Amino acid sequence: MYSSNLVKISALTVLAISISACSSNNHSTQNISSPLPSQPPADKAAADKAAADKATADKAAADKAAADKAAADKAAADKAVADKAAADKAAADKAAADKAAADKAAADKAAADKAAADKAAADKAAADKAAADKAAADKATADKAAADKAAADKAAADKAAADKATADKAAADKAAADKAAADKAVADKATADKAAADKAAADKAAADKATADKAAADKAAADKAAADKAVADKAAADKATADKAAADKAAADKAAADKAVADKATADKAAADKAAADKAAADKATADKAAADKAAADKAAADKAVADKAAADKATADKAAADKATADKAAADKATADKAAADKAAADKATADKAAADKAAADKAAADKAATDKATADKAAADKATADKAAADKATADKAATDKATADKAATDKATADKAATDKAAADKAAADKAAVDKSKISIDKGISDNDYPIGEITPILTGSTASLTNDHVKAAESAKMIYNQKYSVVLGIKNTTAEYNNDTGYVYYLNSEMSVSSKGLQTAADAIPNMGTATYIGKAFTTQDIANAEYSKDNNYGVLNYSVDFNKKTGSGSITFETPMSINPKMIENRTYTSAFGTVVKLDQGSISSTGITSTAQLSDKTGTYSLGFYGPKAEEVAGKVSFDGKDAVGFGGTRGDISK
Repeated sequence: MYSSNLVKISALTVLAISISACSSNNHSTQNISSPLPSQPPADKAAADKAAADKATADKAAADKAAADKAAADKAAADKAVADKAAADKAAADKAAADKAAADKAAADKAAADKAAADKAAADKAAADKAAADKAAADKATADKAAADKAAADKAAADKAAADKATADKAAADKAAADKAAADKAVADKATADKAAADKAAADKAAADKATADKAAADKAAADKAAADKAVADKAAADKATADKAAADKAAADKAAADKAVADKATADKAAADKAAADKAAADKATADKAAADKAAADKAAADKAVADKAAADKATADKAAADKATADKAAADKATADKAAADKAAADKATADKAAADKAAADKAAADKAATDKATADKAAADKATADKAAADKATADKAATDKATADKAATDKATADKAATDKAAADKAAADKAAVDKSKISIDKGISDNDYPIGEITPILTGSTASLTNDHVKAAESAKMIYNQKYSVVLGIKNTTAEYNNDTGYVYYLNSEMSVSSKGLQTAADAIPNMGTATYIGKAFTTQDIANAEYSKDNNYGVLNYSVDFNKKTGSGSITFETPMSINPKMIENRTYTSAFGTVVKLDQGSISSTGITSTAQLSDKTGTYSLGFYGPKAEEVAGKVSFDGKDAVGFGGTRGDISK
């Protein structure tokens, strides 16, 4: 960094020295004079004097000419400057005076216009506010009266409708209660008289009577609902008509009142506007005239002062060249200027007076026309506003009456629908509660939970097993359950198996399975079993051969139940079909299987309904056994039972009823 600066300084120094040297060489000069010829002394003196005299005379003449020219030039320049200064000053003074007069006139006019406009606006605002306050007070009074009357009418109509509905309901309830009591007395007597003779006929009469009573009650309820709805509809329509008439009258009265108020407000406002406009016009004309007079006087004085000053300045400048001419010209100029100023002042004043008078007249005519036009427009606007408001109020009242009638009808319809929905919800809840109670009771009666055992399925459960080994000889025992769960019933098979076999060879010395089958649940009451029509029960069956071990139970040979009941004849019969042949009470001894029967179809012979079930014979191939079943569910919706051969339970079964065919 330091060496760089040194290089720059050195270079600049060399450059400065070079420039200085060049300048010194270029500016050196030499003065060389030529020698003169020699001359005699006398001639030289005369010549010198003549030359000196001539030079003096020439210089004097040149000096005088220069002085004369300088004086003339100065006089001309001074006069030009003086004339220009006088003219500039006169023009500036006149412009300033004109501007001051114009500014004052404009300010005076603006102040007068503003004062008049402010007063007119204040007067108009006060009049408008008074009219608006009165219209608002009148409207509030009319609206309150209409609202009070509408509320009173609605309360009276609502009370009348409520009183009538209460009376109608009480009368209908009493009539229904009296009829129910009378019907019950008749039914009780008829039942008592006929019970000893013919129970079946009495049951049928009671059922027919219940149906008739329900139809009568349903019809009475429907008739009552229709009557209540007709009364409510009529009350709503009458109320709507009354409300509409009241609303129309209130709207008409309000429209008339609003129109009267608006007309008065319009007339008062027009008068106030006209008075304000007349006063504003008069005030403005006076102010304009005063301003014009003052402006004319100020302008004349200013013009005169300007002219006097211009004349004096001009006279002073002319006097330097010629006093008399300047004095004569000054007098003439002054006389001319005085006359011109007087003439101009008079003309300006006449013009200003005429302009002020014309403007005042035009302003007054314009103000009068504006006031008249405004009053006419305001009255037309007020009349239109009144008419529009009356029409709008009537439309609003009509719409309110229509909307109210619609709302009242909708409310009545909604109340009816809500009651129906509430009644249905209560009935559904009662049914659901009853179903929940029934379901709980059914679970208790069945002794199992539907959550643990799916409805419609057979569930095998291994409950225990033991085994002992002695020199390859195994002794084993196993216990299991077969559970067929239905909605109202359960079929339960308790199965026990014992076996002895060789653990190495698989040779079976002994194998035997025995099962006990039972069913339970919500048993059908004897008098609830249908006594008409036919129906078929479809379901499933399990046997002692079915395995409880989960690894092998998927291959179990479950059977299909198909059982038909003729409720007219009180009989039933059917069959259980297996996909592969099943054996009755099979056992193995010394590696050989023994069974008393073998086949795929167990025939369930016809049996008769006794109390709450059916018992009859069963057939598999040529083997005869027995079966028994019970009816379950409120109306015999299910059957559950078992098949036995040789005194041992062999099959458990159940089924669900389809529709009853009449």
